[in-house]
Amino acid sequence: MSQGDTSLFLIFLVLSLIYTCIFIYTVFRTYVSRKFLAIWKYAKLLYILQLIVVFIRLISFWYITIFPSRDKESSSYIIFVLLSLPGELLIVAYIILFWVFITANIHTRIRADEALWKNKCSLYLVGRITMYGLCFWIFIEFLLYGIILLEKLYPADMVIQQSICCYIAIAIVLAGIIYLQVKYSGLPYNSLRSQKSLRKIIAVTIIWTLGRFSHATLYIMRPGDLIEESNEIKEVSVDDVVPSVILLIDLISEILCYVMILESSFFNIFTRKSDSEHTSLMTPFDNMQSVDTVPEESEGVFTSANASHTRLTNDDLRIEMAISEIPNKLGSLHFGTLRGANVAVRKLNLTQVSKYVLETIDAEISSLRYFKNKHYNGIIGSLVDDKSLKIISAYMSNFSLYELLHDQKRHFPIHQKLVFASELAFCIKEFHNKGRIHGHLSSHNVLFNENFNTFISDLGFDVLKKYAGLVAGYVNKSAWSSPEVLSDTGSVVTKAQKSDDAYSFGIILWELLTEEEPFPGVTLPNLKKIVVGDTCRPVIPQGLDHHLRMLMQSCWNVDPSKRPDFELIYSTISSVLNQDE
Repeated sequence: MSQGDTSLFLIFLVLSLIYTCIFIYTVFRTYVSRKFLAIWKYAKLLYILQLIVVFIRLISFWYITIFPSRDKESSSYIIFVLLSLPGELLIVAYIILFWVFITANIHTRIRADEALWKNKCSLYLVGRITMYGLCFWIFIEFLLYGIILLEKLYPADMVIQQSICCYIAIAIVLAGIIYLQVKYSGLPYNSLRSQKSLRKIIAVTIIWTLGRFSHATLYIMRPGDLIEESNEIKEVSVDDVVPSVILLIDLISEILCYVMILESSFFNIFTRKSDSEHTSLMTPFDNMQSVDTVPEESEGVFTSANASHTRLTNDDLRIEMAISEIPNKLGSLHFGTLRGANVAVRKLNLTQVSKYVLETIDAEISSLRYFKNKHYNGIIGSLVDDKSLKIISAYMSNFSLYELLHDQKRHFPIHQKLVFASELAFCIKEFHNKGRIHGHLSSHNVLFNENFNTFISDLGFDVLKKYAGLVAGYVNKSAWSSPEVLSDTGSVVTKAQKSDDAYSFGIILWELLTEEEPFPGVTLPNLKKIVVGDTCRPVIPQGLDHHLRMLMQSCWNVDPSKRPDFELIYSTISSVLNQDE
């Protein structure tokens, strides 16, 4: 036996042993897949197909290893079929994996409304049509392989056809992943576990995509290599190893794909109970029913700054009266007391709420507790009962800037207005320095305590806001929103940038100085046309300080990259404020 023959024998012996191990483990996984939940029935096909593919590979490699001296002429077509057929079946498995991804998108997200589920039913229809088309394609492929075995079709044509089918499948899968991720990006998950499951499925799908891409690319560039491998499998020398190297690279990427779907964290997704059902607010999430904050007894006001580590209960909270119930806002706002301290309570009457939403509320409150800023009106805690979700914050006795200017018609001296603007700019500057973006800043969430110190509220809780937008009609886009925010689809801000806060600040500064409401009575569609389409901005009155005028104009720049950051905004207002003194 020559050196080339010995090397080739060892390569295929190792491959035979590797695929034997993979086959045994795949048999075990396929047997256990009978325990898959009904919603994951197509995932069973994924494991059955892998079992078939690995079995064919196993047979072909042991065949080449055990019978190295079989007649080349009589066996080359058989070897070609054994080497190339698994590639066809892996395309089928890849499409089925994509269908598993579609199923995961449907069952890991909350059910917001009937219209959404009609869209999801259309996904099922598209999936079924795809599966029928796939079955027809498989039938045609087996016919072609039969023709090859009859030596009526040149194998190189089959290799090119398989590579083209791979590229088409990859294009469909990538387009589908991007489309579904964009379409349902605003839809919360059922739970954190559901989120992790979908991300795992996406990761496995991407790895399979890379594996199929490498397979197609290797053979589309050198379509004769697989033919050469099957024709000269007994005659390869050490100096002519290109076909073998191509095959080995393809097999390594293929083995990685096998490992990914055999791995426990992926396999266990299909055996766990689904989180697709809504979680009632009555569900006893003990760790989410309160936040560890209690006011100092000597203080009449409850703030996150004077909180100590004690758990809250529904008995601690007493709601006294409603403050505001504005349509399309995040619930109704109430005045109440929490263990004797004055608090504001935002009450959301949601008949059903996702476990994931509750988990993110708890996580967000925990993270915001360590956000230190003297002008931030942080969340004290949340309480859950069988009727509502209550979010508790410090009570601001002088209400919001909007109410002071437009409801109460309060007038403030220019120096006081600049102080308000300076405190507001300082707070947002600190937000941005710590990686936080408000996103829907307006005079409604600029609040004042009894001493007229400025506070900002409504930071964070993006998942809750998205959920409320879907099931309760919540809207947080407004006349203060940047053109980019208004251009995005949906009623809730989902992709906020620092430049959006700069634009909103410019509107608030104009509102403070003019004591007028921006675009009063204009609906969101008309607002989009005016601000985005016509690039209209509020009229800056004559006689205003030149630096403030320039600041507002720069905040409203059509190009968001040219808007000032809050370091510059804060320093500009501080400079004007010092001159006023």
